[in-house]
Amino acid sequence: MKKFLRQYIPPEVLRPYVECYHELDQTGISDNDLPMQRCLPNGMAELNFTLSERPAVGIIHGKWNVFPRAYLVGIMREPVLWRMGSKGILFSARLKPEGIYTLFGLRPYECFNGFLDLESILNPASRDIINRMQETSGSQERIRLMDTFLINQLAVHRKKDLYLEEALRQLRQAPVSLSIDSVSRHLAICKRQFERRFKQTFGLSPKTYQRIMRFNKTYEYLEKNPVTRWTELSYTFGYADQAHFIREFKHFYGETPALAMKNM
Repeated sequence: MKKFLRQYIPPEVLRPYVECYHELDQTGISDNDLPMQRCLPNGMAELNFTLSERPAVGIIHGKWNVFPRAYLVGIMREPVLWRMGSKGILFSARLKPEGIYTLFGLRPYECFNGFLDLESILNPASRDIINRMQETSGSQERIRLMDTFLINQLAVHRKKDLYLEEALRQLRQAPVSLSIDSVSRHLAICKRQFERRFKQTFGLSPKTYQRIMRFNKTYEYLEKNPVTRWTELSYTFGYADQAHFIREFKHFYGETPALAMKNM
């Protein structure tokens, strides 16, 4: 599986909402050799700009899609397989879910488990980012353009929901053993009300978000520490047993851990 070749840290003002920028450059790969990429659920959103002679394509919900030049991918609960267009570069900003409403004024459920054409969600004055990104000639120029664009978006919207931002922070950073009951008690709200408000905002339950984050942590661990002792790994990351771990991994990755290890 091809990795993103470069990763960049955004300016400090954006870091509460943007985890990183990354760039995949496949301009030197012939059309016949372009690989299929697998994007995995990680609890984040992605703002993608594709710079290529032909559009990127991908499979979402079992159907082929032709992606726009620029699009916002919401929180995913299933893997996405996609292929770059010919002689292409993908430049992206990985957004925390709260960045969706803070930077774009959208409720994250509007793009949950799918994507939105960026042109359709920007006001006319902001849409020139799409053409300007296509005209860039290097990574540093793209970074500066993305910085300026997102900082301007922050000034326009700057919507905050401190209650849900704290819930997301806990679910992302807390140990895998943290219960939804513990989160709701910390927020001083009843569990049912918390679950309802979370799902209405983000499109998925806090338990499902927690499952995605646990999978992401497990996958990142496997990338750095290739092992096949699934029972030990299951215990470490809080799965009920080995069968539970394998079932969850296959749901979010699309294949068993053993097959995934061959692609790492």
